[in-house]
Amino acid sequence: MSKKCPICHWKLENEGDIIEASGSYIEYKCPRCGTNKFSQEAIQDLPAEHLSREQNTIISISLRNEYEHRGRTPSNRILKLGDLLKILDVYQKKDPIEKMDNLLFEIDKRSTYVGKPIEIVLEFDYPLYHCTDSKELDYIIDLLSSGEDSFITATNTPIPPNEHHQTLHERKGTIQIKGYQRIRELIESRKDFRQCFVAMWFDPKIDVVFENAIKPAIEFIEEGESEPRFKALRIDRTEHTNDINDEIIAQIRRSRFMVCDLTGYRGGVYFEAGFAYGLGMEVIYTCNKNWINQENYIDDNGNNGTCQ
Repeated sequence: MSKKCPICHWKLENEGDIIEASGSYIEYKCPRCGTNKFSQEAIQDLPAEHLSREQNTIISISLRNEYEHRGRTPSNRILKLGDLLKILDVYQKKDPIEKMDNLLFEIDKRSTYVGKPIEIVLEFDYPLYHCTDSKELDYIIDLLSSGEDSFITATNTPIPPNEHHQTLHERKGTIQIKGYQRIRELIESRKDFRQCFVAMWFDPKIDVVFENAIKPAIEFIEEGESEPRFKALRIDRTEHTNDINDEIIAQIRRSRFMVCDLTGYRGGVYFEAGFAYGLGMEVIYTCNKNWINQENYIDDNGNNGTCQ
């Protein structure tokens, strides 16, 4: 069994970082990618894809953000090769301004009080901030912390090496008044939006959930009003001539909040939720309880699998 993360190739040496479960999957606890379960077939077949470093980084970004969004808890989903390749199909890069805004939101979300310094380990955390490597994350932190009217203040502290890893570099970011003003500006800019983006599995079996539960809840008409405050949007029911992935990103940007139904463990749904989360949008999660409780599922290729 490889002692490296199959995605970012970080060397894992701590006891319990790699767990093989009954030969069906291997769980890797990677400080970059988070804790994820991969099918044995995915581990075996992934090298034959000859993915570039950039492609591996994209997968790492998606997995790490998903891991953080579920509260750093293990997922029941077993990732197959098709799931990993799907990430490459749907991923949309953030531009530099989006990366800086995303970092501000992440620091704010992790702060339990105003002015709390948030630790950022460059070598481990660059996927969380949608960066290609630790140097890019370091530079983005510098951009946010430069000048008299900086968005954050940031310290730089090397972490002494131990028997398990090379020298790491930690930076502690603290939001300043201009940073809080930028966060408020981004939140205020969404207040006039009246659209709710619904990310879910487009399967006829659960259309009834959308029609009878999700959509009515979003489009509820308040007393004294003649029309709903918000409109529900599903991308498969929207007319457009754009590339589907570009249209998804555009519609998420136009939305006030998102409802994300995780039933079916669809790779695209996880990505859409992560993108909305990075924009500072409120994301409301739902899921059929049977899918949470280790039930059977169907992957993106229509094959039966088992969620363990």
